[in-house]
Amino acid sequence: MDGSFLQLSDGVFFYKVIKYWCNVLIDLDIDSVISRNVPHFPGEYGLYIACQLLEKPFLMGDFMASLKRSWVISSIENKSFIIKGKLRNNNYKDSNHKIKILLSKLQSSYDDAIPDYFKRNKINSMESEKNYIALYFRIFISFLSSILCFKRETLLTSVINHNPISSGQSMPNSVNAFLIKLKARSLIQKNKRLYNKLCVKPEDGMKYIYFAPNYQPERTTLPDAGEFADILRILDFMSTILPKNWMIYYKEHPSIFNLPKRNLFWRGHMYRNNEFYDAIKEYNNVQIIPFEIDSFSLIDNAEATVTATGTVAFESAVRGVPSLVFGSVWFDAMEGIFRIRSKKDVENVLKKITTGYKPDIEKIEKYIMAAYECSSNAYPNLVKREISDGDIERYRTEIKKMMKDYVECLQHLHNEKHNSIQQNYN
Repeated sequence: MDGSFLQLSDGVFFYKVIKYWCNVLIDLDIDSVISRNVPHFPGEYGLYIACQLLEKPFLMGDFMASLKRSWVISSIENKSFIIKGKLRNNNYKDSNHKIKILLSKLQSSYDDAIPDYFKRNKINSMESEKNYIALYFRIFISFLSSILCFKRETLLTSVINHNPISSGQSMPNSVNAFLIKLKARSLIQKNKRLYNKLCVKPEDGMKYIYFAPNYQPERTTLPDAGEFADILRILDFMSTILPKNWMIYYKEHPSIFNLPKRNLFWRGHMYRNNEFYDAIKEYNNVQIIPFEIDSFSLIDNAEATVTATGTVAFESAVRGVPSLVFGSVWFDAMEGIFRIRSKKDVENVLKKITTGYKPDIEKIEKYIMAAYECSSNAYPNLVKREISDGDIERYRTEIKKMMKDYVECLQHLHNEKHNSIQQNYN
């Protein structure tokens, strides 16, 4: 089966998904749809597209990772328009204590700024992979467990044959899941060895753009980055417009080489392989940088940073270095961050940067204040299987607040539509 057939068959399948949801929305006379998160699987994303075609509101919960806050949005492609509206209508002066602490932390050293869980995961990963006896023992135990639980359903979403998904026979059993993860482990380790082999230490005095790719597969690029979910497309844009004697320093996402464990983020080999890194080698002005160099060092010495939707852009602007983002994210309209949609956008931003532009921290602080006003404390886990008696009341309160946010977003959309109709009528 060649690539063209795969593209054709995927396109036909997705068309059928959208058509199905259009019929459901029309037949059941559904006015609006709410989702607990940004839709990123084919079925739910097809529903989002169907709502757009039929001009029906689709509300979804989203998470501002840097602020540890949640909010409700109605557009994947333009998340920041609500925050921009708040900025236009308010003159923010004094920020809250949490914002000042956040900014101070991001302006400090890398070790002080990175989350504790990230440090623990890194240490645990390094220690577990160095202890080969324990490692092989865990793999052996996992294999025995998969045999004993042969018929048990797994949480692994991976199609293993051409049977219809609805039949349930196309999904892996425990042994299939073990073999898939074992193969993934081998590919990930191979990719990491290749990456390390291609690494080059940065040159002193070199002017460069720091490129920080997102982890993939993940909805932060698909659908959030749209056509720029392809990392190589972003590199194409940047490398062809980059000023002479500048370089692009490419440092891989720290989770891309995660090995299969209990976490979900171990599928980096699906988007990174020898073909991908061979393509990067073809660029004359792109160099792959070692993991050992921390992100803040790369940010501080860069002319600018580039990412699809990564938080490195937010960190970069706070540290006084402009950033280019190629996707939709809550901070894409913040001072110091430039949303890129075309090569002309890149040219304009680079021209601004080469003439000495630096982000204004006061404007950044006001933007974050507006983001706080548009959001709430992190929403509860809606797929939590068990809730302890002591957490029930807190969970109920969090659900109420979340639903209030959904209602307010729907009311906001209704008011905007009403005002638009009134303006057109007048």
